[in-house]
Amino acid sequence: MNLDILDNLIKNLKDNELIKKFGEELNDYLDQKLDKTNNQQESILEKIQNENKISTEYRDKMLITRSTILQEYAQKTADKGTMYYIYDQTGDNYLLTICEKEKSNQVIKMSKQELPEEAKIDSVLRIKNGKYELDKEATEIIKDKMTEEFSKLIEKQNKIMEERRIEGHIYEFVERTDDRIWLIDNTKNDGNVFEEFKFSEETFKDAKEGDLFEYTNGKFNKLK
Repeated sequence: MNLDILDNLIKNLKDNELIKKFGEELNDYLDQKLDKTNNQQESILEKIQNENKISTEYRDKMLITRSTILQEYAQKTADKGTMYYIYDQTGDNYLLTICEKEKSNQVIKMSKQELPEEAKIDSVLRIKNGKYELDKEATEIIKDKMTEEFSKLIEKQNKIMEERRIEGHIYEFVERTDDRIWLIDNTKNDGNVFEEFKFSEETFKDAKEGDLFEYTNGKFNKLK
């Protein structure tokens, strides 16, 4: 697999400071889906990723968006104290991040017993009297804002991907990674490599780098 192509595509996003704190989480997601038990929850981000096909580019944008929402709200409500956000769960432990840019790369692991009983993934916490307390208002505001912004990103992604599917254009196959393929629009001849996940398994099952496909009647067809 030519990983250089993928690395170049997302290099600029990878370098963004806002995404660094979630780098490990993103890598875990790309490598394998988390094995959630019935006792574990699913974050807003995981839920939307599991319900929709998301490109690598837009997964990164969602992580950046989440970081931005948390940091902006934390700054806006700084008078209420340091803001913590539960972003994942590992067994009986929750993973928290401090919602400040300078401290966002710190990961705090806390057992359920150390946190409020009603705390769960996507909860916002503050420390009062030496103990973590659930900030219910902040939790709801953050949840609604994330849901709204993630939905906008999915709409934008789908629009862009649809615009790339042009009747009569010839596309060059680059490679396949899991449930998606990477193509170049040779008709445009701009050299841009992009992801596509709306395709026929049968059509691309034996595809090799350099193979050509024409987009006609709403689908890719291999050229002989």
